Amino acid sequence: MFKSVMLQPIEVDPWRFCRDGQSWETRSDVAAFPRLAHECTQGTLFCRVVGRVDQRGSLSLQLMVSGEVELPCHRCLVSMPYKVDVERTLYLARNEAEMERLDALPGSDAIQAGETLNLVDLVEDEVLLSLPLATMHAEGECPVPGV
Repeated sequence: MFKSVMLQPIEVDPWRFCRDGQSWETRSDVAAFPRLAHECTQGTLFCRVVGRVDQRGSLSLQLMVSGEVELPCHRCLVSMPYKVDVERTLYLARNEAEMERLDALPGSDAIQAGETLNLVDLVEDEVLLSLPLATMHAEGECPVPGV
């Protein structure tokens, strides 16, 4: 039986990552993500994070995650497919006040960033936030009789 190797943390200086326009991407089995492995039974995700500086000089991370994973149905506990499609722009803030100012802009999300940022954790956070609270087959479509 094939066992996925966990992704190692990808620690970057978020400020330099954005200023230099750096990027990171991976195509990995969902089991390679420590926290996602507890939520999803199987699947593959393509992840890309790109650092940017916009016309105002604000630093941001463009995050894109796509793929299909298997989540357990909360009615019958049988796995069912779920399409992951996350696209987010996250502005970097140095402190709480800057984060509030950036969050107030239309269509803006901000994260408070320190000296390092783990890109694997960032991807996991955004995918976990995108998952439904309770995944269920449509009424009457559970493959287990009587459910």
